Amino acid sequence: MGTSTANVVEILALLILLQSVSSFCNGDNFNGSCIKTEREALVKFKSSLLNNSNSLPSWAGDDCCRWHGVTCDDITGHVVKLVLSWASIMGNISLHLGNLSNLQCLDLSLNPSLAIHSLHFPSSLKYLYLPYVVLDKCDNWFQSINMLPSLLELELWNCELSIIGDVSHVNFTSLEVLDLESNNFHSTIPSWLYNITKLQNLVLQDNAFRGSLSTDISNLNSLASLDADFNSLEGNIPNTLNRLCNLIELHLGYNKFSGEISGTFGNSSGCIKNSLETLILLNNSYSGSIPDNLGQFKRLKELSFSENSFWGSIPVSIGQLYNLEILDFSKNSLHGKVSELHLLNLRSLFELSMDGNSLVFDIDPEWIPPFQLSWIHLSSCEVGPFPQWLRTQKSIRFLDMSNASISDNIPDWFENISSNIVSLDLSYNQLFGTLPTFRKLNTTYANEYRIILLKSNQFDGFLTCSQFDATILDISNNLLHGQIPQNISDMMPSLRHLSLSSNYLNGTVPATLCRIESLQILDLSNNQLSGRIPSCWGNLTSLTVIDFSSNMLSGDVPMSLGSQESLVSLHLQTILCKERSQCH
Repeated sequence: MGTSTANVVEILALLILLQSVSSFCNGDNFNGSCIKTEREALVKFKSSLLNNSNSLPSWAGDDCCRWHGVTCDDITGHVVKLVLSWASIMGNISLHLGNLSNLQCLDLSLNPSLAIHSLHFPSSLKYLYLPYVVLDKCDNWFQSINMLPSLLELELWNCELSIIGDVSHVNFTSLEVLDLESNNFHSTIPSWLYNITKLQNLVLQDNAFRGSLSTDISNLNSLASLDADFNSLEGNIPNTLNRLCNLIELHLGYNKFSGEISGTFGNSSGCIKNSLETLILLNNSYSGSIPDNLGQFKRLKELSFSENSFWGSIPVSIGQLYNLEILDFSKNSLHGKVSELHLLNLRSLFELSMDGNSLVFDIDPEWIPPFQLSWIHLSSCEVGPFPQWLRTQKSIRFLDMSNASISDNIPDWFENISSNIVSLDLSYNQLFGTLPTFRKLNTTYANEYRIILLKSNQFDGFLTCSQFDATILDISNNLLHGQIPQNISDMMPSLRHLSLSSNYLNGTVPATLCRIESLQILDLSNNQLSGRIPSCWGNLTSLTVIDFSSNMLSGDVPMSLGSQESLVSLHLQTILCKERSQCH
């Protein structure tokens, strides 16, 4: 019993210690007394700011430990933390805080009007946050940081840095978090970076880094997250990457990497497969086949290989990734069949994207998936008849099966799954029969709008507005006939884009269209509409495009069309006017 109690006490003490470390820069101010030399250093900092009389108004009086953003040790009285996020401080200053000899945390982030030309920090500093602080004129930023042996976290994103230090040795080897996102380095990744062996989170995103990843990346054996998206890195991924046994997230998207990935991710002896949860390689120039053993990466939650040149078939082992939430193989050169075996155990999946390939979906109509998808993107694949397994998916929000070789009608059960769909694209198929009926959108987010694209099919019958609840509706190039419903403004009051062109619609242009104040684009061209154009367009201040061409309309062109300041495109070809001059 004594041993058990001691263990509990030790665990509680450890948890308290970890909590105090992780939340150090977010803690409350203490009421310790203020040391004179440290107060003077803070006053000097304030006096260097532009408009300092209005900046930091609480910085008055002798007790600096009570000033906003200043935290002192409650025993020694030393300033240990300075946090001024979103303080609207501004100026072009030299920041010298060496007199704050016990300062452990400095946070000046999110002050984009603050420009620092020179830096000097106390060696006690452990946490340094300067995001959005302008450092482009600060030539000594790296040298100053290289003198901080205790530094644990460093965030310098969006600081307009262009020169990165080039040294043979770094002193801040205790660093665990390094974020340099969105600067302008335009260089290779510095070699010293691979020597920070305690690094856990490394963000190099959007820096125009060029060259390749070094094989020395295996030195970073504590690395849990690497984000190098949006750079110009090239070559192949070094095989030594598979030795990073603690790597959880890997983001290498939007670069110029090429070659095959089987050496890195197809190596069964690599320990990366036991830790990796996020693998993002999208928008590169990778080629070759997808490794057969990806099914061994059991912890994977997000897998994105989109916009590359992968070819061959998709390995069946993918179906064993029971933790996978996002699977994106879109826009490659993949071919072959996709069966229920590829999806068999993907019980956590909510996004499936395989569009832009030559894949053939061959799934048993009676198969019941183990997942509930929100995103389905299968355009340009061969889906065949309307997929029966979709009837089980009650949470679909985005469904794209355009140009998917579907020659079928839309089944009646589709209405049952339609209430959550905010974007549907079934264009460029051979769908026939009557138009589907949509249930009213079950809105989850404010101002959410619905897109329905059914163009270039073979739908026939009448257009009934009660079938739709849309913001963007395109049913052009079908076989619809009959009149445009007069109640269109009541059924779709938030309509912005309506395209019914290239059908067989007749009757008049409904004047009720003028009640839809949100209308921006109206295309009724190439139908059999007749009669006069309504003269009520003056209230539609957002209207930019009107196309009434290739119909049998007649009469005068309404003056209200000429008064539309927002109108940039007006098409009235073949309208029969009383006088020729009235058609201009």
